[in-house]
Amino acid sequence: MFAYYMYGLGIHSELTLPGLVNGEARQDVFVRFGELDPDFAPADATGYSFQTLVDGVHFGWEGIARLRIREGQEITIAPYPGVEDGLVRALLLGPALAVVLHQRGFLLLHGSAIVLHERAVAFLGQEGVGKSTTAATMHGRGHAVMTDDVVAIQTNASFPLLFSAYPQLNLWPDAVASLGRDLAALPRLHSRVEKLAFPAMLGFPQNPLPLDLLYVLGKGSCTEVETLRPQEAFVEVLRHSYGTRLYQAGAAPEHFRRCARLVTAVSVRRLRVRQTLAELSSLAQLVEEDAAKTRACRS
Repeated sequence: MFAYYMYGLGIHSELTLPGLVNGEARQDVFVRFGELDPDFAPADATGYSFQTLVDGVHFGWEGIARLRIREGQEITIAPYPGVEDGLVRALLLGPALAVVLHQRGFLLLHGSAIVLHERAVAFLGQEGVGKSTTAATMHGRGHAVMTDDVVAIQTNASFPLLFSAYPQLNLWPDAVASLGRDLAALPRLHSRVEKLAFPAMLGFPQNPLPLDLLYVLGKGSCTEVETLRPQEAFVEVLRHSYGTRLYQAGAAPEHFRRCARLVTAVSVRRLRVRQTLAELSSLAQLVEEDAAKTRACRS
């Protein structure tokens, strides 16, 4: 097995996971190949299937793989014959590990996160609004990246803690080009998407950090920021929760409580941005200045 470390967990996997931090000491989650029932749940129109059974959470994507996750510590993968490893990795590092984290009591949001003033700052938003590109721009200005896509937060501590995933961002080619990087030097995530694996090793923190700010990205005619009222913040955190199927039935009340604890402890801002790569520098400067003011007010 290959040993890695992410989200504060030791991951031991039979599938290689390039880009992750190596870690031999902890043994929290095991990823193995195995046989699974091919008829566990009917697929929807996109080919995705999801079902919670007595022996764990089952999900899969037609033509890629079926997976089972049990007790936050065991992932079994049954790939379809001939499928490329990159597609299986995408399922493992996204929805499969999200289920693991959910089973371990984390609050999961769809976004990216960086480090500012030794604290975590996260960017939430709909697909394509620029979460990863914003994080990459901040990284280019010397700020460490903590995670991309799945933001994992513990809300039962005295202050919400955000856990690092692995030092990589998934970026579209035009975003990579705007950052001055050579497209040919970066690998594609897999054959079904044009996104590239953008390394972000600078200052990558392996330990969790207190979460200081949440920015909800949205389109606007100019770049501006506003603080949301608690009720608005709660709605946005719910809206940008990762993997809504995880919170069906009995899991929903606890998810609501975690969201409520988060918005009580952390300032949530709406960050309206113009959807142009030319505005990225102004956006990054605005975030730096806003975060500095927040820190000064709390000192």
